[in-house]
Amino acid sequence: MDRCGRDTRLKKLLDFVVEYLDSPGQARRVLAVYWVLLLISTHMPELGVGEDANQFGMFQVDKTLHVIAFAGLMFLLWRARLAGARATVFFGAVVAICIAVPYALVDEYTQGWVGREVSASDAVAGLIGIVGVFLVITAAPPRDRVSRLTIMIRVVTAGFVGAYVLMALAPWGNDWFNRVAHLFFQPWPGIDKAEHFYISVVLTLLLAASAPAGVHRPRLGVFLTILVMGLSGPIIETAQSFTGRGAEMADLYAHQVGLLAAMLGLTVFTVGRALRMRHRDRSHPDG
Repeated sequence: MDRCGRDTRLKKLLDFVVEYLDSPGQARRVLAVYWVLLLISTHMPELGVGEDANQFGMFQVDKTLHVIAFAGLMFLLWRARLAGARATVFFGAVVAICIAVPYALVDEYTQGWVGREVSASDAVAGLIGIVGVFLVITAAPPRDRVSRLTIMIRVVTAGFVGAYVLMALAPWGNDWFNRVAHLFFQPWPGIDKAEHFYISVVLTLLLAASAPAGVHRPRLGVFLTILVMGLSGPIIETAQSFTGRGAEMADLYAHQVGLLAAMLGLTVFTVGRALRMRHRDRSHPDG
């Protein structure tokens, strides 16, 4: 009964928040307060996470906070309907991301003015939160059935994931990769960083295209893709420390940059899809 009661109260709270933010005026008031608090929290030196950033090993608290904080900013910018009450969901999201992305970069840069560390990884984390919300908002509409292409992508994704996990965790993984690399190009020191970047890009795109939550729930699928890829980096690096492999923060950063690069690619694809659909609707107004 207690658990059921808590679940009911939580649902009522979430329903209240959604209903409250459904009004642009109320959303703008919340946005104003949230934005001020975000600005203060990112520019007060004593609020920096500092050495505690790595208190959970590869799971960095400050990066997680950046993702959540800027995802919240993006969501509120969208709910505030700064593009106008009559603007479409997509156009409202475009206006919101055009405001949030430059602000996130400026916010990180100006932290150096108050003695805070200017960190590229913090900026990447903030952008992942912003772009992630954009992709969830603008996800493709649900489909009636799973296509053959989606099934093929799921098979390829499963094979790719299995091969990657085996290569990442096996003690002989690095040697195997270097031998394969010798067949195609001349390896160089630190080539594994590029490996983490490209694998992260490919895995993100494959997972997103495989509709992980089913073709009927595309928004949930986008969310799961970002969540899985965001967690897989620190999980793999942590697991490597138990299999005789080194756990490096530089590898994790390359993984995060790859995730962001893939998300930006999906953003370009989403914008192109929307423009193509708009052109089609104009070309066939009666269709």
